Amino acid sequence: LTQSAFVWPSLSKFVGPEGILYDFNYGCRVRVSVDGWRVRMVDLDTFSLVFDEAVEADSIVTSRRKYFVRFELQVFDGERLVFRHAYDARGRHVLIRPSGTALGDTLAWMPAVEAFRLQEQCEVHVALPAHLQALFVKGYPEMRFVSPESADSLDEPFYATYLLGFFSPYTDRDHQPTDPRMSSLQDAAAYLLGVPCKERRPNIVVADSARPVAQRYVCIATQSTAQCKYWNNPRGWPALIDHLKSRGYRVL
Repeated sequence: LTQSAFVWPSLSKFVGPEGILYDFNYGCRVRVSVDGWRVRMVDLDTFSLVFDEAVEADSIVTSRRKYFVRFELQVFDGERLVFRHAYDARGRHVLIRPSGTALGDTLAWMPAVEAFRLQEQCEVHVALPAHLQALFVKGYPEMRFVSPESADSLDEPFYATYLLGFFSPYTDRDHQPTDPRMSSLQDAAAYLLGVPCKERRPNIVVADSARPVAQRYVCIATQSTAQCKYWNNPRGWPALIDHLKSRGYRVL
């Protein structure tokens, strides 16, 4: 995932005093109307100053951190505080963009998205292709699902946008606060969205719930998208299949 992969919304929806424009789409963003005004960005959870510089008029200043951070944005004209805004998504529209169309990733991430919606009390829009939307629409009635292609043309002004994915190199700390290889797939999304890490089951509602196989059965998949995800035991799958069959399961 890269910034160039999307058309990011313009800074025209959230207006502060004296021509200041701001939002949290792909980081904390602000544009000032007067040359030399000073922009400060503060992480409210760590009390750390992440940006503090005089900027040029009409240039867009964006934080390097693109994942969820509770920013406080401040604009100064000399010693005069022109504008101050602390992140507060309550009742606002927020867009979540999961990367790709992988079933496993989406199943793991959706509960973290719901935890984010409940924590921030915001109107969450999730950009998913139609074949994945079908799994979650009924299970998450409070979310709004949109196609990735139409997300940028919606009428709602998005207060914030967050990307879910793994970013290479894994030492990158602008798009992800931790190395995603060091945690579970679901916890990686929790870190990105700033919600507590815990195991959460996705709410899946399938269109046809009829049992496809009469006998007790187990589904396995031996392939993966990366070598670090493979089970490298050379006798693992045959041994597991023999064990399951000995317990009366059919193996698919």
